[in-house]
Amino acid sequence: MGFLGFGPEDIAHDFNYDVDETAYNTDRRLDSAFGRLGSQGKKLNTMAAGFQKRADEFLDPDSSWMTDNRANLAKDIYDQAGQQANVINSMMAQRGAGGMAGLLSAVNQNRGAESVRKGFLNLVNQGVGYGQNFANMGLNAAGQATNAINMAGNLAQGIDARATQVALANSQAINQRNQYANQGAYERDKLNAARSDAFQNALLGAGTTLLGNAFGLGGIFGQAPGDVTNQIFGDNPGIYGEAVGG
Repeated sequence: MGFLGFGPEDIAHDFNYDVDETAYNTDRRLDSAFGRLGSQGKKLNTMAAGFQKRADEFLDPDSSWMTDNRANLAKDIYDQAGQQANVINSMMAQRGAGGMAGLLSAVNQNRGAESVRKGFLNLVNQGVGYGQNFANMGLNAAGQATNAINMAGNLAQGIDARATQVALANSQAINQRNQYANQGAYERDKLNAARSDAFQNALLGAGTTLLGNAFGLGGIFGQAPGDVTNQIFGDNPGIYGEAVGG
C-alpha cells in the first residue's frame, strides 16, 4: 500500500501445488521368493554342519562308531578262532595227539591277532571313505546354502535400489516444487516493490508540479503581497470581485 493508504494493491502469489509422492511396494511374489531363499539357505547350512559332524565321527578313532565296530570285530574274530581251536583240539584228541593242543591254541591266537589288526585297518580305511563322502556332502550343502543366500541378497539389493530410486524421485519432485514456490514468491515481492516505487515516484512528481505552479513567478505565492491582494480583491476584476460580481 502506498502513501496515506493509497497505491496499487499487492499482487498475490497463490502457489497451491502438492507433489503426489510415489509409494514403492514390493511384489508379494518377490517377498515370498526372498523368504524361501533365506529359509533354504539356513536349512542347507544346518545340513552342511550335520554332514561335517558325521564326517568327523568317522575319522575320529575314539568315536562311538569306531569303538563299537572295533569291539564287535575283535569279538567275532576271537570267537571264530576259539571255535576253530576247539574243533582242532577235539580232532587231535581223537587221534591221540592231545599234546599239540597248546601249540595249536597259540597259533590260533596269533592268527586271530593278525586278523584283528587287519580288520582294524579295514575299519580305519572304511571310516576315511565314509568321512570323505560326508565331508563332500557337507561342502556341497554349504555351497548350495551360499548360492541361496547370495540370491536372496541380490533380491534384497534390487528391492533397495528400486526403493532408493523412488525416494530420490520423490525428493526431486518436492525440491522442484519448493524451487518454483520460492522463485514465484521472489518475483512477486520484486514486482510489488517495483509497482510501489513507481507509484511513489509518480506521487512525488505530481506534488512537485503543484508546488512549482504555486510558488513560481506566475503562481499565487510567487507575486508581491500587493499584487496578490489586488489580484484577489481588486477591480481588475480580481478573484474576489469575480466571485461577488458573478
